[in-house]
Amino acid sequence: MLRRQSHHVDSALALLVQQFRGKARLEGVLSALARQVQSLEDTLWDLHLERRPGRATGAQLDGIGRIVGLQRGALADGTYRTHLRARIRLLRSTGTPEEILGMISMVVGPGASIELNEYQRATILLAVRGRLTEATDDDVVALVHAAKPAGVRAIAELSEATGVFTFDSDADDEGFGDVYDHDVGGKFSSARDTGEQMS
Repeated sequence: MLRRQSHHVDSALALLVQQFRGKARLEGVLSALARQVQSLEDTLWDLHLERRPGRATGAQLDGIGRIVGLQRGALADGTYRTHLRARIRLLRSTGTPEEILGMISMVVGPGASIELNEYQRATILLAVRGRLTEATDDDVVALVHAAKPAGVRAIAELSEATGVFTFDSDADDEGFGDVYDHDVGGKFSSARDTGEQMS
């Protein structure tokens, strides 16, 4: 495991054998060299830490995106960072249900619930309920399509947690709508086969 050392000058001076200690010129030269080593180590640690997805910003995130094949578009750093983490997880996954759930939970945000059901004939249904805060519907569908194993049909069902259509309801935000007022009535969830073409 790598450990950062922040006292190269003191360490170098402590390694001097007794007969060379207290020699001002020798200690000065050694201190100058050790300060350069310290500067080099500090720079290398910055490169090591600041280019990780969790701490990178701006151009560093764009560079990581080019490496993993994910363009930023109009995403802010925080949202792009989340998508990059999901993309990296995707590239390392084998398509198990647990891995798919993990990737999707990263991008949908904390307010959504996710359920994955497996059906006969190699089909999975991923139901996402709630408002998506970190991704769009197309993002979720594309991620499910990329994450599913070959030969498996995946359907993504997306709906907001409130205002979902129901047949029997006295509330104005559920049930059938009104032709004169489009704000009355529930909203249907969208179910999309992840193999369909996206615009």
